[in-house]
Amino acid sequence: MICFEIVLVAVCSNDVNNFLRRIFKAKKEVGEIRTYPSDGMFASGKNKLFTLIELLVVIAVIAILAAMLMPALARARQEARRISCSSNGRQLGLATMMYLNDWNDFFPPADSQDNLQRWFGVRDTEQEPWEVEGSPLYPYLQAGEISQCPAFVDPDPGFEDGAGGYGYNSQYIGGTPSTDWEESLQPARMGLITNSSGTIMFGDTALLDDQTFAGEAFDLIEYPFVEAPEFEAWGMGTTPSTHFRHLEQANHVFVDGRAASRRMKHTQAGFYGYSTADQQRFNIGYVAEDNSPYDRE
Repeated sequence: MICFEIVLVAVCSNDVNNFLRRIFKAKKEVGEIRTYPSDGMFASGKNKLFTLIELLVVIAVIAILAAMLMPALARARQEARRISCSSNGRQLGLATMMYLNDWNDFFPPADSQDNLQRWFGVRDTEQEPWEVEGSPLYPYLQAGEISQCPAFVDPDPGFEDGAGGYGYNSQYIGGTPSTDWEESLQPARMGLITNSSGTIMFGDTALLDDQTFAGEAFDLIEYPFVEAPEFEAWGMGTTPSTHFRHLEQANHVFVDGRAASRRMKHTQAGFYGYSTADQQRFNIGYVAEDNSPYDRE
């Protein structure tokens, strides 16, 4: 990233140097200067290299070039964050694949009936924070931790902190669509997934929170589950959780371990009191209008 910025600055500097050389050459041709002044740029007399107006022109050119480069630099930074985030997601996918090998092709459970276990952590009581040690994926994680998405800032701690800004497909992969609570917690087996390259396993996630922060009516908090548009067993809509934070795209990891970015295709209000417009404003939604990218088929 730093090297990229240095190259851009070098290009800018080269353009300015060429511009200065052209000015000097033109002045020399019309006889305003004969030799390069020995006592500095602002020497008096006919040997004066630049006038004040010419210096202001040069400064203006530099300012214009900088203004042209800044959007490109900002986009390059965002793209670098997206790539880093995608790498984090692939690490989660790799850890899941190793878990499958050790657990007879069963996926890690998304959560537990006592609400003390998640795919990303465990806790002794509901009042305590989540700890990655003891989670299903912990033995397989690089450096024993879940890396934070570099584009996700969480100024207001939420009730599900610790997943790094990533969510797991709890309805179809880490669980089972069912109206029975105990059955709904049973994770899928790899053989049940008929389209591993098209079924989402992990994704960038967040939820709207109604706490005021920095003048905003809402804030974003972590949420560790990537929701499909509908609860299949109940026949009702969900609250969207996919956060399209990377240049209006969200990174996803599919069951086959492949990582890819997707744009938002649909959103809805959900059941926490927010409107569809609120979700759109914060780029929270789904990659499709139906459950097809999330289900087991």
